[in-house]
Amino acid sequence: MQQLADSQTALGRYFLLHFACELHHEPVLQIYTYLAQEIRVSIFIPKDDSQEDAQHMTVQKSLVSEYQIPLEYLNWQIETYQKPFKLSAKYLFGVTVLMYAQVSSGSFMLIPLQNFGTSYYAVTLDYDNVVSNGTYLLNFLLVMSGLDEVRLTVNVVGQDINITYCNKDKVLEYCEAIVVDMPRLVVFTLMECSPTVVNGSKLLSGTHIKATDVVGVISGSCRGSRSDAGVLSCDENAIGMLLPEPSYGEEFVVFQSQAIIKLLVDPINTIANTNSCQLVDSDNPEQRNEFILDMSPAQQHCILTTDKPASVYLVYYRKECGGLEYLDFLSLLPTSVYFQRYVWRALKLSDAGSKITLFVICRDQDREQLLVDDKQLEYVWQDIAGSSLWKLGVTEITEGFHMANHTSEFGAYIIYTSDSTTTLNILGYNLVYMSCEDTVHLMLPGDLVDNDCDGTVDEEILNNQDDDKDTKIDEDLAMSESTDQQECPPMTFGPNCSISCANCKNCDKETGTCSQCSSGFQLEQNHCDKECPDMTFGENCSGNCYSKCGEDCLDRIYGSCSRLSISNLQDLPAKNEVKNIRLDTLNKSDVPLLA
Repeated sequence: MQQLADSQTALGRYFLLHFACELHHEPVLQIYTYLAQEIRVSIFIPKDDSQEDAQHMTVQKSLVSEYQIPLEYLNWQIETYQKPFKLSAKYLFGVTVLMYAQVSSGSFMLIPLQNFGTSYYAVTLDYDNVVSNGTYLLNFLLVMSGLDEVRLTVNVVGQDINITYCNKDKVLEYCEAIVVDMPRLVVFTLMECSPTVVNGSKLLSGTHIKATDVVGVISGSCRGSRSDAGVLSCDENAIGMLLPEPSYGEEFVVFQSQAIIKLLVDPINTIANTNSCQLVDSDNPEQRNEFILDMSPAQQHCILTTDKPASVYLVYYRKECGGLEYLDFLSLLPTSVYFQRYVWRALKLSDAGSKITLFVICRDQDREQLLVDDKQLEYVWQDIAGSSLWKLGVTEITEGFHMANHTSEFGAYIIYTSDSTTTLNILGYNLVYMSCEDTVHLMLPGDLVDNDCDGTVDEEILNNQDDDKDTKIDEDLAMSESTDQQECPPMTFGPNCSISCANCKNCDKETGTCSQCSSGFQLEQNHCDKECPDMTFGENCSGNCYSKCGEDCLDRIYGSCSRLSISNLQDLPAKNEVKNIRLDTLNKSDVPLLA
């Protein structure tokens, strides 16, 4: 029986990953598990629109296996849609991504597919200091669709900003929306790139991403140089995977370490309140959700509350000659999503002066019950201003695999520091589900869906018993352990599970045969390898591009047209009305469909 409690600590059976710019060094995937003695993880690396390289690795319990992604597979060029890297296994595992750059290193925890969401408020960074000519800042958002097709609405809420997406350059006006239709298992890239200047780069921070089905979002910023060929390379990067809106909260413990803290509160115009430490409004009038946290040495940590559910980011930066240089950002967890167990792999930094610090936030009365690797560690316990409930403990830990357990919920973070950089990670979370649809009648074993809406995923095993004590039997099944060695991970089949059948709605695990294709693909010889023919699109290729567009479609999924139609242009609000569109009430009639 596999509880959602395990997957809530960032463990899952299916992960997606993508990159936005050219890297100097190969990214490293660190993969670990603690539920099974041994698991087999499949990694699918996109080569082009129709092909993937499948590689496999064995991961032992409580050990960490590393996989380096060859640079030849990384392509940051913006295309209409790109295929993400995919990782899958039959049992729960976790993934940490380590990004090396010329100046700094960054790491972030992948969020599994079952914890994707439909609404995000994004954060990116800027650099305020003057740098040499030819240096650029790249802010990007990577939106990854899940197992279903999805319509995506993206609202950039800052000033007019130069945006690149879908092979197009466009100047977006204030609160103008991009609406795109995404096939399943693809990446939509949104980026803003400009030379860094004294006043900093315009941001994508505050961008609202809303989808009709679950998506994952990677947010990042990198500073680098552009070659004569126009390729942007990253010398420094700050990157992370965003938590969806259901995990937002109204109470946060803000902790101080050896860095200045800048605080971003989303959604924009959220009111942040604290009686225990001072918040100073940012001097950037376009970023009203941005604050500088001014803490006295005697009050290193404090309670922050918001007037509505929000996400809070800590932005670490250092003072450099000429301004501020941002290093990394951290999604601060609300106390409502604290959890009882965390598993992680502490990285080893080769930089001079490097150390690994564990921050834990526990209830004062039971902090002695916290165990790390089945033993009590020595912490420096510190007060949190404004709270008699919580205490913050700080201790240094070693590189390697660790597990923290407590009888009640607590928060946990890990911070890597060295003479040159600071890298931040959350260690897990307890995702709060805001709504659920009963899908027991559609349940498939191991489908990563809470089919019975009880807050757990795939918690039953096929044994004709009520495993989760909810009066229902075998209603939310996990993959059978007895067939683990015979069955392939999701969307794979064939020898060594090396062949992808992602375009099929439910392929046979041995032969890969399909009974129905995803939209945009045609069933031929019981497989879905070919896209719909020219001038057709949609499910069963039944859509007619000529009748819709007067020419061939741009894609075979939704039949997007190459230019705005007259009907769409008529739906576009007047320019002075665009600013008044409410982000939470946008619909198709408010904005044009951009092909």
